[in-house]
Amino acid sequence: MINMEKYKQLRESFLKISELHIDNITLNELKLKYKYCINSNRTMGYIKDLEFLIRVLEKRTILRYNNIEPLKYISTQYVKDPALDLILSKYDTEIKTMEYSPFYKSCSQQSVTMVESRLPQSTALPTYDPVELQTQYDPVPITGSSFNKKEQIQRKVFLRISEELGRFWRDLARHLNIRESEIDAIESQTNLDLKNKAYEALKIFASRSDDDSWKSDLLRALDNSRRKDIREMVEKHLLFQDK
Repeated sequence: MINMEKYKQLRESFLKISELHIDNITLNELKLKYKYCINSNRTMGYIKDLEFLIRVLEKRTILRYNNIEPLKYISTQYVKDPALDLILSKYDTEIKTMEYSPFYKSCSQQSVTMVESRLPQSTALPTYDPVELQTQYDPVPITGSSFNKKEQIQRKVFLRISEELGRFWRDLARHLNIRESEIDAIESQTNLDLKNKAYEALKIFASRSDDDSWKSDLLRALDNSRRKDIREMVEKHLLFQDK
C-alpha cells in the first residue's frame, strides 16, 4: 500500500531526528501523557525508548498512517525542529489530499467491490464514505441479512450513544481521532439534530475501525471524554452481546 509505505518513511525520518532530543525525562513525560491510552503497566515498563513508544501507540491505534497527531505533538512540544515540522506538515497535507481525491475514493471503492464479489450475499461488506454525510439515521430494527453481527452491534451501540451524548458529541469525536474538518462538516449540517450529528461522527469512526479494536477504542474515547456513565452502559451492552 502506497500510504503505508509513505508512513513508514515518515516514521523513519521522525525517529532519526527526534531521538536526539528525547532523553529519559522527556520519555517518561510522554509515557505519562499516553498512559491511559496504553492502559497496561507491564507495557509501560517495556517502553525504554521513543521507537518502542511509537510502536505501542500504533498498536493501540492512537497513531495511524492517516492520523499523526502524536508525532506532531512530540515534534512541537519537545523536538522543536522546523525541518521536522515541515516534514510532518507536508505528509499530513498529502495524505488528506489523497484521501479526499476522487481517484483515491474510486480506488478504495473498487477494492471494497472486489472483496464483496468474493463473499456470500449475507456477508457483503458495507460501504462507508467518511466525508459523505447523510441527513438522517434510520432507527428501524436490524433484521436484514445484509448486516453481520459486528454491524448489528455497532449500530445498536451507536444509537444508544447518540441518544445520550447531546452537545458533547464533538468531544467524543476528537477522542475517536476524527479530524476537525470532518467535525466542522458535520456541525455545518443545520438539518441535523444533536443525535444525528453524534451518529454521523460514530459512522466515520466505524469506517476506519477494525474488528479487533473498535470496542476498546470506543470505550477508551468515552473515558477520555469523561462520559463514564455512557461507557458503563456501552460496556454492559457489549458484554451482553458477546454472550
